[in-house]
Amino acid sequence: MKIEETLNREIYNSFIDSASFAHGFQLWEYGEAKRFQGWKPKRFFILDKTKLIGIFQILTKKVCNFKVGIAPFAPVFIIENSNNKKEFVKLIPKLVERERERERLLILLIHPYFDNSLNLLFSVFPSLKQGIAYNSTYIIDLRKELGEIFKKFSPTTRNEIRRSLKEDKLKIEYGNEENLYRRFHNLLVESVKRSKGTCLSFDFFKKLGEETKNNKHSIAFIASYQGKDVSGILLLCCGRTIIYQWAGMSKQLMKLFAQRRLIYEVIKWGKSEGYYFFDLGGITLNAPEKSKKYGIQFFKSSFGGELKEIPGSFVLTKNKLLSILLISLYRFYRNIYEHIKQ
Repeated sequence: MKIEETLNREIYNSFIDSASFAHGFQLWEYGEAKRFQGWKPKRFFILDKTKLIGIFQILTKKVCNFKVGIAPFAPVFIIENSNNKKEFVKLIPKLVERERERERLLILLIHPYFDNSLNLLFSVFPSLKQGIAYNSTYIIDLRKELGEIFKKFSPTTRNEIRRSLKEDKLKIEYGNEENLYRRFHNLLVESVKRSKGTCLSFDFFKKLGEETKNNKHSIAFIASYQGKDVSGILLLCCGRTIIYQWAGMSKQLMKLFAQRRLIYEVIKWGKSEGYYFFDLGGITLNAPEKSKKYGIQFFKSSFGGELKEIPGSFVLTKNKLLSILLISLYRFYRNIYEHIKQ
């Protein structure tokens, strides 16, 4: 087995489109959009002799004169083969060393996507695990009948969606036109201002829309009432998986239950498009009541998906002591940051 850098977007996308379960952060287009945040994407093929068996993307960025890298929700394999995964993990230190020489890369974080075998194999490296940002998510199996999925919703969620459908006050639009991305971003800005957080620039979403225009790897859903946008979701669509990645809503007219209605519409759309899984995005279990994270967890749990644990990031450097020091500093920063936000 070997790892080779690639510039072949067509083959890379063709491979990832054939995956049943993959995350949108490994999309070629996501890497291009991340350039607006100062990240540089590099893509790699995993080859068994001449056969392509996996792909992954690394994003690198200079931070305080040090170059760091992250491989978010990587790698992507199509065929489950434990030997392939073991061999891949063995090659990672060589890859880090090679990138250290070529790119002066100090540290690489690899973040597997719900792959228990890879999590176990990567555990030989120091790790940033639960307690750091989001630690779980809910997955809805779209291969089930719509009625069966709907039955698993909480009673409150079912009633609100039924009421929204019966009243028929909301206009639902979806697509990847720039106008929809602009409207979604306006809702996102409004939401972020209320939570006093930070917001990605419109240039990021505009670039994402331009890059995915022909392959529908990202889709915006907008709910409006009497000409005013009240709720929006922006999805990443990767292989047979949909990811509920970003959401925004207006504080006005929240009794229209637009966000729950949009998720229901996404589920219907995803089934019609042949997707297998709907990832509702990150949550934090055991968050303090009345906190923002508790509210997010309560909302997403109401759709009855299967709870999945996010493994955390495994830290790779040439120097293990340096890894431990960097992890300690990062945890200290996160703890201070979370305390301030609360």
